[in-house]
Amino acid sequence: ESPIIFSEGSFVSSIVNEMTTAFPQKVDYIGKEGLTKLIDKGRATAQKYELSSLRAQALIIILMFSFGHGCTHDPLYPWISRTLLDEQIKDSEARTRRLEKKARTWLDHVLARLHKGSQS
Repeated sequence: ESPIIFSEGSFVSSIVNEMTTAFPQKVDYIGKEGLTKLIDKGRATAQKYELSSLRAQALIIILMFSFGHGCTHDPLYPWISRTLLDEQIKDSEARTRRLEKKARTWLDHVLARLHKGSQS
């Protein structure tokens, strides 16, 4: 699967489209105003961690959409804060890639557990 390419001009509509595709009921529940606030908070949070690329901003927004707006410091998901605060990762793009990789690993584990449960 190829990565989604974001552009500044269509960023908000693209990210809303991705969230709607993934979880339309949640998008309906949150509503337009809530989504706008989530996107703004996600972009600000990305900047706080010196993640300036649109891809990094999208990642933070999707994590917040998926795990809650406080996911960057939620003890239920320590891999997020550890990656964001890892002083050994100096480059913004490397930090983004690491966070994406950790998110994929987390998802793979959840899906494997669900699959194993459905096999029982």
